[in-house]
Amino acid sequence: MQVFAGRRRSIRQARRLMAALCMSTRELPRPALHAIAYTCALSGALLLGACGDDPAGDELAQPPSPPGHVARDPGSQVEPEVLHVQLPLLPMTLYLTAVQPFKAQPDSQVEAHQYCAEVDAQLWQCIVFDRPAADARLLGTRYIASPLLYESLPAEERALWHPLNYEILSGLLAAPQLADAAELSLMERLLNHYAQSWYLPEAEDSVHPPPRMAWSFNRNGEADPELLRRYAEATGIDFSERARRRAALVARAEPQVGVDALAAHDFGRQTRPLEGVAERDDASTTSGQRRENGDESDSRRQ
Repeated sequence: MQVFAGRRRSIRQARRLMAALCMSTRELPRPALHAIAYTCALSGALLLGACGDDPAGDELAQPPSPPGHVARDPGSQVEPEVLHVQLPLLPMTLYLTAVQPFKAQPDSQVEAHQYCAEVDAQLWQCIVFDRPAADARLLGTRYIASPLLYESLPAEERALWHPLNYEILSGLLAAPQLADAAELSLMERLLNHYAQSWYLPEAEDSVHPPPRMAWSFNRNGEADPELLRRYAEATGIDFSERARRRAALVARAEPQVGVDALAAHDFGRQTRPLEGVAERDDASTTSGQRRENGDESDSRRQ
């Protein structure tokens, strides 16, 4: 549990830093605000690696070569100092895409192009952009936590995490750079996980609003059909085909907290539940809790 305590501190520190930086820069011009936004998100990523209590986090936080030295590729035109600056981004090799609503304003929805690094077996950290392009705008950060890590968090912290099962089973969450079999294996691994997303709105008239917490869709029909159409055209992602390939995962999906968080909102269109996605009641026991209690009798995890 010492590792989990370190992860909780890291997440809280990253969020406080993001909020503090953004709230303290309201009077800066727009270019400076955009630079601060980048710093906010990158600082969140660095804090998770640098402040953790486990060897995996420390390894990601340190350059792979001796301190102060960066080997230069003979064919590279980039100076070693530039490569050194880029080192925190190098582990972020996993590219994920999804569409997310904001929890306080579910009709406000965005594409989320995530570049992620695995900190350890319990946690991923991602920086998020609005599109996969050189001129993409940085949105913020996303963390993905295992059920075991999620259950170790205090109640007030768990309230900030949204469930991932709908994104996985609906085909909305994708890793387009992976082969089909590799993507399916990743989604099986991420099943029953939770995520936390904080996005920075664009500055208006030199005023930068505070970060906004994003959520996950949990019913068919909640996502804006036009946004999904544009998203599918831009990425080439076939949601229904991905959902079909992941149908076998439904039997392993567990009820999750937060599925009904947006149920009372009127999206202006019919919504319907997706098989395998259900709200968890207080009496439910997750596989993460069973493993924490030393009960390995869950045959689905064998």
